[in-house]
Amino acid sequence: MPRLSPKAQAGKDFLDDLLKEAKGRKTCKKGKSCGASCVNPDKDCQVKVSKKVSSALSKVAGEVDRKKRARCEENWAELIVASILENPNASTIDDVLSTSVAKTEQGYVQDLKKRKPEKVVQYIQNFKREAEKAGINLNDVDKVFLMGKDQGKYPEIEEVQKGLNRKEKKGDVIIRTKSGKYIGFSVKASSGATLTNYAIEKLLPGFSDDLKKARLKMVKDAGLPDEFDKALRPKYNDLFRGGRNPYHNLLRESVMKEKESMLKQWSSGLFSKTPFPVYSFDGNKLRANDSNSVKNSNFDLKAIENPNPGARGAAKIYFLVTENDKPSYIWDVRWKGSPAFGSPQIQTMRYNPDKNKVFNSFAP
Repeated sequence: MPRLSPKAQAGKDFLDDLLKEAKGRKTCKKGKSCGASCVNPDKDCQVKVSKKVSSALSKVAGEVDRKKRARCEENWAELIVASILENPNASTIDDVLSTSVAKTEQGYVQDLKKRKPEKVVQYIQNFKREAEKAGINLNDVDKVFLMGKDQGKYPEIEEVQKGLNRKEKKGDVIIRTKSGKYIGFSVKASSGATLTNYAIEKLLPGFSDDLKKARLKMVKDAGLPDEFDKALRPKYNDLFRGGRNPYHNLLRESVMKEKESMLKQWSSGLFSKTPFPVYSFDGNKLRANDSNSVKNSNFDLKAIENPNPGARGAAKIYFLVTENDKPSYIWDVRWKGSPAFGSPQIQTMRYNPDKNKVFNSFAP
């Protein structure tokens, strides 16, 4: 567990004390209290705690989540790409750590130090290979900007991208060449990384109210609390598991009715609209990732069954996106936070022919 702030640590200590007091008091699925010596234990038993305990737990969880997000926003792979662009001769972790960009970005450095050296070396080699194939001259770099998630970090880049919203800016790392041109790189640590994370109901404004009502009605009909109870999360998940339920059926139907609008909104967020070219790199392939690269592309969408063979039923549904009739992306629509009490999100993954070999159209 990451080191907590003094405030969060105090909350955890408070929580531990309260849990000690509550030890032995449990509630079964029938809502009855029982003692620690219960002779008929139920697998659904949960520790019965007060709202005061739940509040303390939430504070601790929030602090941990904040620290996890901070680590995510200082991704080791972004530092690798920035360092190679600064020093094309870099080939090891030590070479990366000796660059000026690494010396000023300690958060990224700490993340890098957790990675296996051989994985880092392979990542470096792959980027150099792909940059050469794309015709990017690594010796023509005048300045490197490690942007991360802060697109307002450098006034020079902010001016170049003036007028663009957050989704339209895709460069985690941006370079200025010796001739004054800019090139951006959207960097992922692996080919399985998520490309988007959009609340799907926000992309369906004409259906959002009905979708929300459908979610909450399922909760009510199941006899579950109408406010999220973390202790009952498995039950909320089970309610939506498998993708064949009133909410998911309505969601699937709504998406297909608004297919053209959905694809337009999705693609406008996936591909940058910067006035300079942007490439995406996933540790293996370097691809053009700006709107110009897909201006002649025709995207289509269909609902599919779970594309991962052998996967157990989950509280999510899937769509396949084709580009010019070729399988290209998978939408994994799932809840990132509390199931049932908010919109699930579109997590876009690039199609992997080795992993996703079969696409069966969804059969109600």
